Amino acid sequence: MPCIQVTTNKELPAEKQEQMKIRFGKAIELLPRKSEKWLMCIFRPKCGVWFHGESGDAAFLEVDVFGALDREACNALTKELMAIASSELDIAEDQIYIKYSETPNWGWAGKNF
Repeated sequence: MPCIQVTTNKELPAEKQEQMKIRFGKAIELLPRKSEKWLMCIFRPKCGVWFHGESGDAAFLEVDVFGALDREACNALTKELMAIASSELDIAEDQIYIKYSETPNWGWAGKNF
């Protein structure tokens, strides 16, 4: 039950969102027991994002998962998500943050896993 959220101050046309969603679907498999089947992607383009006190191109990715995360797998996923976000958004990797969150409770279809 992963969810990847992208917040950026750049425009993000539907075609780019689709391409990122496809690439995220493959990348999420770097995390044990995670797959595109349960992946939700949320895109927030044209948001007010300031980084280093500047309003230049930047992005913030959030990866939320049900259960615990393996640090080594997160390192591999960070590398892949950075490459995807940088190439699709045309933003330098040093202008992108990625945050990981684990939760022991995740609701779906009227109940929790």
